[in-house]
Amino acid sequence: MSDSGSGIITKTQICAQIAIRTGQSKEDATAFYAALVEVVEEGLLRGDRVSLTRLGLLTVSAGKKRKMVRFEASETLRDALRSGKEELP
Repeated sequence: MSDSGSGIITKTQICAQIAIRTGQSKEDATAFYAALVEVVEEGLLRGDRVSLTRLGLLTVSAGKKRKMVRFEASETLRDALRSGKEELP
């Protein structure tokens, strides 16, 4: 994971952290990640709003020429970012 806070965290890094934090294999963590992304994608494609507790809300907004995914950070995440915290409570 990025130490400086300015890098990009990749799928591989996310899956590795899921494996470490849950005690599951990297394969199981990768399968979990894939399923999560699939569920979120399907919801957005249906026009659903996707709420990820502690992170925020994903929605699809339609402009005149294209659709865009919008992310609204949760209050918890906004507060942590404002205060410079590196972890959520």
